[in-house]
Amino acid sequence: MTAQKTFNSAGWTVNHLTDPFGRTSISDGVGWGTFPMAGPWLVLHQWEHFLFTSDMDYLKNEAWPSMKESAEFVMGFLIKDKNGYLVTAPSNSPENTYRLPEGGKFNLTYGATMDIQIIRELLNACVRAGELLGENRQFISQMKNVLKNLPPNRVSKRYGIVQEWIEDYEENEPGHRHISQLFGLHPGTQITPAQPELFEAAKRTIERRQTYAAKGQGSSTGWSKAWMVNFLARLNDGDAAWNKILELQRERTLNNLFNSHPPFQIDGNFGLTAGIAEMLLQSHAGEIVLLPALPSAWKNGTVTGLKARGNIEIEISWRNNRLSGAKLEAAENINITVRSGSLKTGLKLKKGEPVILDSNLRVMK
Repeated sequence: MTAQKTFNSAGWTVNHLTDPFGRTSISDGVGWGTFPMAGPWLVLHQWEHFLFTSDMDYLKNEAWPSMKESAEFVMGFLIKDKNGYLVTAPSNSPENTYRLPEGGKFNLTYGATMDIQIIRELLNACVRAGELLGENRQFISQMKNVLKNLPPNRVSKRYGIVQEWIEDYEENEPGHRHISQLFGLHPGTQITPAQPELFEAAKRTIERRQTYAAKGQGSSTGWSKAWMVNFLARLNDGDAAWNKILELQRERTLNNLFNSHPPFQIDGNFGLTAGIAEMLLQSHAGEIVLLPALPSAWKNGTVTGLKARGNIEIEISWRNNRLSGAKLEAAENINITVRSGSLKTGLKLKKGEPVILDSNLRVMK
């Protein structure tokens, strides 16, 4: 209903405020309530569930129907801008505001970076899912064509950071708790070391946010600190991630260990545990990376029961801040690449047959 009545588009979506009573329309403040990308973001969780489980029945019967209709929504919602790119309108970068050269404070825009990053993640996922399921080729071709016409991620000429809006606007609150333009870093897959310019711009984005926040020109909640842990893990900065964990525990954790927004929000608890997992294991960029962001404070340790995409269970051990060994067991036959630091190896895993690696990623017989 919301897709058709509010946005004149096919498919389905929800906005920022969605609750058990069926509210899906634009609600509350303009600067956050106008967020029809909430639906596409939600279905990305379904895609991630498939990537970690490799459950084709789940993909076909549960994930694909909602993914497909979400893709139909965004393709119907997008319009061409003055440069011929397909963009969202209305759009905003949640809760943050920008100003124009003549002044003012504005939320609404078109083609905010977070919107485009979410759509790119969604359509790429739907293309892959559709091809795996043998779905309609014309629909898959339509999604590929839209992907070609989305505006690229941009680096601000003003500050060298990942640009938050489609124009290089000046932000009113440079220390803002949201860092929406880094959705492509985490949980997305668009900003990795394979894109060095964007990767470095992401680092500068975080540095700038934290510098201004430390001056009191912004605010920081429990969930935003947890998201920062995930960002820093994806940037392979283990010490910075660990310091942010300590900061979260000191400043935004209640006596019962509930995360404080304030008040209590579960986002910070879940986000923190996700960030710790990201510090120890990553698999979002086409390879399995062991100990990508290990802090120097975690000198020795072992972690068991972590899961990588491809339905691979992994155990990792380290000594003196260096990998000492790992065990990988796949639920299905799969070919993978494993990396740790500068070491890299290819493996052919067989269903239910554990493979043990030494500190140099050599298979132990």
